[in-house]
Amino acid sequence: RLPDIEIGQGNHKNIKSGDAVNFNPTQVGKGDDALYPFDLYSNGSVTLIVPDDGVTLTGADVDTGNFTLKSKPVKSIAPQHGSTFYVSFTPKSAGGKKARLSIQSNDPDESPFIMELAGIGIPSAITVKHDGTLLKSGTEFNIGARNVGEKQETMFIIHNARDNDLTLAGNSSIVAI
Repeated sequence: RLPDIEIGQGNHKNIKSGDAVNFNPTQVGKGDDALYPFDLYSNGSVTLIVPDDGVTLTGADVDTGNFTLKSKPVKSIAPQHGSTFYVSFTPKSAGGKKARLSIQSNDPDESPFIMELAGIGIPSAITVKHDGTLLKSGTEFNIGARNVGEKQETMFIIHNARDNDLTLAGNSSIVAI
């Protein structure tokens, strides 16, 4: 009677320890809403135990916040049952990103269970900076109160990272991007 761990994700139900799992290419700065579920199953004949600190992400791209463990599986999983945990991929810059997901358990031959995670950060169509600071999409910018007729100049630098033309719509006071 032994515990036995199995991991699945979506239609790919049988991820093996050491497998690579590729996340969808994601626009830089986006992705917090895109959680990737992993289903942890107990296929043995006794309860699978995952310690409180048994699921970890490691690597430089974890340290910089590109991959985040959003939730953990339950600690004790009865035979033939499962628990879901989530990882997010939110690239902070363009290019390939990697992390190692490790799961410690009482499975005698697959602990730790390791998956190599990979994703690609895609550059945004445009970037907007104010005083050298990159502004995230949806950021509100307050230039402060002004008296009627008082002018305030504020400079934003807009960079088009794509090959096609960028068209701005609006008047001299308000520009919609």
